Amino acid sequence: MRSLIAAISVTVFWPFVALAATADKAEPAKTLVTPLTFVKEYIREIGELNKITTEMHEKAPKKEPELFSHFVYYSEKIQQALGTDINLLAEMRLRGEQDDLPFQLAKLYLIKGETQSELSTISSEMIVPHEPNKELIEQVKRMPKLRAKNDMVDETIAKTMTPLVFFTLVDPNGDGQGHTSKLLITTAERDDLLRQLRVEFGTKLDDKAGQVLYDAIKTHKGSDEFLPTTDKR
Repeated sequence: MRSLIAAISVTVFWPFVALAATADKAEPAKTLVTPLTFVKEYIREIGELNKITTEMHEKAPKKEPELFSHFVYYSEKIQQALGTDINLLAEMRLRGEQDDLPFQLAKLYLIKGETQSELSTISSEMIVPHEPNKELIEQVKRMPKLRAKNDMVDETIAKTMTPLVFFTLVDPNGDGQGHTSKLLITTAERDDLLRQLRVEFGTKLDDKAGQVLYDAIKTHKGSDEFLPTTDKR
């Protein structure tokens, strides 16, 4: 943990330092939030990260050292976004068994932020051409591993964390017929989440986490669709 904190820029990553200091304590977050509030915030976070990453790839120059400078710029933007997200998540808690889910998500962001910081540091060394030294060569050798680590975190967020985020919306009592298709939110609130996802990711939903969440929400029904109807006979 000390090496992690030492590698973090204080100006950008002070939220990561604070989270790292409390990561093993699993202290309760300060504010109880509804599942709807949490999911809306999650969509905003993954949407913002997707926009930065997509722009980084689309505008990437083909030659060095411009490529390294380009990556450092966008890596810093990702780190700043993650810092804001961690601050918000560290103040949240949910009710029941999923109370620490925001905190667990923040810890994934912490790992991603650390990885981005290391990649940015190495890329910064490559901006100005100079004679390679043993230390720099060893750092460059680490870049594929760091990129793989970053990809692993993204996969974990998309395939593991996103379903858990979605299930905060599902009524644990079911629909009265043994099915878990009933949401805790209304149909209007469900449709609003679907609109938010389309705004963040576009109609193609070119993001794994966004697609997983969209498909899950779309196949479930709002709580008001299960309200008893008046018998008019």
